[in-house]
Amino acid sequence: MSGDRRSERGQLLAHLHPADVLVVWRLDALADTTQQLAEIARVLQQRKIELRSESEQLDSTLPAAQLFAAITAVAALSPTDTQPASGRPAGAGRRGGRPPLLSADAHAAIRAMHDARTQTIDELAAMHGVSRPTIYRSLKRTAPT
Repeated sequence: MSGDRRSERGQLLAHLHPADVLVVWRLDALADTTQQLAEIARVLQQRKIELRSESEQLDSTLPAAQLFAAITAVAALSPTDTQPASGRPAGAGRRGGRPPLLSADAHAAIRAMHDARTQTIDELAAMHGVSRPTIYRSLKRTAPT
């Protein structure tokens, strides 16, 4: 989160008084993580400031919203906001994205056959079960520098 957004949030919270109602369009405009949201909700509750979110239909004066606040506080204890979507720690040897169509050996074989002029691009594509553009990308990737 940028420092500007943090300072703006701090200024906003500093200007609120007991019995005020803080209205936000969405809760993610108020906090970036569930933990931050739970902390802000706790501070607002201690200072007797009500919270209302228009998109989530949340009004902290209603009993259902108080239950939501309790659930949010419990969810803030879980590490879901700090884990990458893959469930593994960042840098654990896993890359995202689509798996490659061709192995390193296939790239080398395509380069060798193309350089020897033993196969056409169409034949190479049919042999490896890929499209012509994939063969051209392979040749570009393995081009001598």
